[in-house]
Amino acid sequence: MTWETATELDNRGFNLSRGASPAGPDIKLNETLIPSQSQGLPGSGFPYTWEDSRDLVPGTTYYYWLDDLDVNDTLTRHEPVSVTYGSAPTAVALAGFGGTPALPAALPFAAAGLALVVGAGLALAGAGLQQGR
Repeated sequence: MTWETATELDNRGFNLSRGASPAGPDIKLNETLIPSQSQGLPGSGFPYTWEDSRDLVPGTTYYYWLDDLDVNDTLTRHEPVSVTYGSAPTAVALAGFGGTPALPAALPFAAAGLALVVGAGLALAGAGLQQGR
């Protein structure tokens, strides 16, 4: 399971729970509080990841709840998300998205030409050294 915070002002940490029904969780996944990466500080949030591999049955749909605990010990439970477990990964977390601009068609040839010029220059310099002997 992957989640990301927008800010962590007054946040102590998180608990994760799992259930086989959207009615409510059956088990708490973490033994201790998953600590906030920036407890009590305003600003940007952080990404979190928890890998669940405990007693999973292929083909079963599981529901996950995220609870956040603030510095006043107020627990806030968020709506569940569901995942059907299979033998292959069931979700992919996208860490970033970007592209590489296409190179102009002449650029690879220009680089090859530069390599040829440098190579020819070295060959000439080597020939000059041999002639100077």
